[in-house]
Amino acid sequence: MSKLNTLRRTVAALSVAALGVVASIDAASAATVIGRLDSVSGGTVQRIIDNSMVGSQGWTDLAAGVFSFTRTGGDYGGTLLPNVASVFYALCVEPQENVNFGGSYTYNVLPLSAGAENIGGMGATRAGYLAELLYGVNPLQSALTNVEAAALQVAIWEIVRETDPLPFNVATGHTRFQNASNANVLPTAQAWLNTYVNDGQPSPQLANVLALVSPENQDMVGFIAVPEPLSLALLGIGLAGLSSTRRRKSVRGGGGGGGGGRGGGAWRGSSPERAPIRSKQLVSLPVAQSVRAVDSVFAFCRIMPR
Repeated sequence: MSKLNTLRRTVAALSVAALGVVASIDAASAATVIGRLDSVSGGTVQRIIDNSMVGSQGWTDLAAGVFSFTRTGGDYGGTLLPNVASVFYALCVEPQENVNFGGSYTYNVLPLSAGAENIGGMGATRAGYLAELLYGVNPLQSALTNVEAAALQVAIWEIVRETDPLPFNVATGHTRFQNASNANVLPTAQAWLNTYVNDGQPSPQLANVLALVSPENQDMVGFIAVPEPLSLALLGIGLAGLSSTRRRKSVRGGGGGGGGGRGGGAWRGSSPERAPIRSKQLVSLPVAQSVRAVDSVFAFCRIMPR
């Protein structure tokens, strides 16, 4: 068992180191994506970052959910998912920046660790946590309810902006959340953090995810059809030959009083069973084809009215 634990720690360290190398890619040499923000599916929540040196201070109303863009240009040669009628989905990693419905935004396509440019990037460690979360709750593999979409967004913000040591907790620390639009949003976010990040065990990481970075507006996380070769090669260092498997934990729709109920929101679907997989395996997951977005206008994640 001690050898297995040592191997797990080595794998985790190699993955983090690889993320750091990839993060050295300069924005000046990055490809770009231009997209128009059309809608957000999810809900609302209040957030405070009480030790923040940038952006809004105090409790702030946020739109929390999955952002839907229409790609209108850019020289990035990859495919942003789900790529139905040029639409791609994204999640916010900069809750103190703003975007507008109908606005056009130019993003540099960079490694995940470069996201959250307003704090100098989230860094390799947080990018690893985020990749674990996104493997466990992949919004493109199976459809999310509005509650689940909002909960995923809250969990992402907690990972990116909380400065206290693990475990992540959406109700305590320097980054906190309250008054969600549905009572199950915060319990569901916490349940996912506990399952995929706070357990202290190496977990699979979603490979086909990159940062969409804007110097003037909020950064996003986007999903690509095929993992970038450089990222996949670096993250795969030392991963071959692992034979330990991790018991699959399922909290989809769970966590605190029903945790999100899959009944009445947009983004319906079911989560297929996954076989046990190798520790720290990088996985590219398929896309759920049936998705229905709900237009909403919220104040600050920051989304400004038209």
